[in-house]
Amino acid sequence: MQSFKKIVFILIILFIITGCSLFKRDNMENINIITTNYALEYVTRSLYGDNSLIQSIYPDGINIDDYNLTDKQIKDYSKKDMFIYMGLTKDSEKAVTFLNKNGEMKIIDATFGMRYEESEDELWLNPSNLLMM
Repeated sequence: MQSFKKIVFILIILFIITGCSLFKRDNMENINIITTNYALEYVTRSLYGDNSLIQSIYPDGINIDDYNLTDKQIKDYSKKDMFIYMGLTKDSEKAVTFLNKNGEMKIIDATFGMRYEESEDELWLNPSNLLMM
């Protein structure tokens, strides 16, 4: 009878531990993700917002082409887990900088395999491109 109680107790404990979210399902759960422009931040937040902390490296209302990151920002951002950027723009230079500071950072080029003819806006105006991202 005593061993039966122990087995039941162990089964209850195992059920509680596996039923609760004490353990991560994988190493990509609850990670810190940084993105470049608002469109990437929006798409990333829509897909992974429940399982990660997402922020843009650019403040609201600035011209991305004229904005330069400070050394402190580069240091802080390079500590994040993942960087999602548009490889067809100057953001690829930032990806190299972050990767040089943190070799463990995961890098995603959201525009890999895409191209545009006139301006970058074509990437966002074409719904099929948005779906590819």
